[in-house]
Amino acid sequence: MIVKIPNNLIPERKYIVDFFLKDSLKLDYEIRYHSRPEYVIEFNNKTIKINDHFFFAYKEPSEYLKIKALPNQVVYAENQLIPLDDMPIIYGTEQIFFYENKIVIDADIFASAYFLLTDWESYVRKERNNLHSFPREKSFVFRNRLFIRPIVNEYIEFLRNAFAYLNYHIDRKKFFKPLLLIDVVKLSKLEEISFSKFVRNIFRKREPIDFIEYFTSFGIDTYFFFFANVAYPAIYKLSTLKQSDLITLTKRKNGYPAILFPYQVFNSSEHIKFLKKEFEQLFGKVEIGKIYRSVYSNPLTFQIFDSKISILVDDGFNFDIGFYYGICSRFRSFDFISRKKYNFYILPVIISYEGLIPFMDKPKFIQREIKRRRKLVEFFGGEFVINWENTIPFKSSLKNVNNFLQNRIFF
Repeated sequence: MIVKIPNNLIPERKYIVDFFLKDSLKLDYEIRYHSRPEYVIEFNNKTIKINDHFFFAYKEPSEYLKIKALPNQVVYAENQLIPLDDMPIIYGTEQIFFYENKIVIDADIFASAYFLLTDWESYVRKERNNLHSFPREKSFVFRNRLFIRPIVNEYIEFLRNAFAYLNYHIDRKKFFKPLLLIDVVKLSKLEEISFSKFVRNIFRKREPIDFIEYFTSFGIDTYFFFFANVAYPAIYKLSTLKQSDLITLTKRKNGYPAILFPYQVFNSSEHIKFLKKEFEQLFGKVEIGKIYRSVYSNPLTFQIFDSKISILVDDGFNFDIGFYYGICSRFRSFDFISRKKYNFYILPVIISYEGLIPFMDKPKFIQREIKRRRKLVEFFGGEFVINWENTIPFKSSLKNVNNFLQNRIFF
């Protein structure tokens, strides 16, 4: 298989072509270069052409990392290759042409996916919230409601179907894996909770048990994120953990310890390095971590974490639920400043407790939306990541939110 790509912005192009063909479709191929604004995939005397509507216009990354390069509209494609109805296209048009041994695609799925996976918009736009992070309600993804579906997964299946149309069939291995991520903000036992009636109802009059046993009882892999130091909203110290049985508890059954960095250190390499070292002296080597409320400065925060962690969790939205990066599985993003692929994986949260709170008075609506997101993840075979806080089951004001977990509609 030969893949021909335009001979400008080669690191960016190789990243996104490899993401589709090598990482997602598991294909072997040789890359060659040409001077035309199109990607050409040649195999068995067949050809798939994807027109370039973005990178070809720029010689250096500094030229596209500007407001004027951001997309300004979404078009929707309908054809026999799309996996769902009306596939959104960020760069390019909906046109597609079928020939006996060739398909020409005018939707630039490579540039569209690059936009979503790298989130370079958050670097270009200068708006910041009170946590010095890009406000995601200002993003192109949110403003155009693209977060309600995993668009990048749709692009992958669209390309797989293009190969199949030309009688080149690529196996699709689907799996659905729910993951539960728990932010531990208080080291409390259920017997300390005053909402005894609520607790008795949850556990059907069993004796009170600790929150770790409660969350691991759902039978899915559960990661408990302990704060690396004392910072809002944590009200405990790592030294407290040393004298408790929480470490042992998280390592039993399906519970695993993970590190939660306070948002105040999102741009400090030395603080993150120190906190991780201290944390691992207690828990041993920890591969997965996150910053509380996903306070990131892109690409600085990602550059800091690149050599320090294997998986970095992104909370997604704190005011809605969905697919901020357009994908429902962990992936490796791309540093658009140093122009190289990161070593760590981003694990995007799809459902967060904060994203559900605005809809507390609309339980039927939000239950329908949760099930819709879950079915999409099942369809594409991904990771359905739920982020919870360990105190939520014991707060009467959040009973409606926790009912979604208690009723197991996520799983």
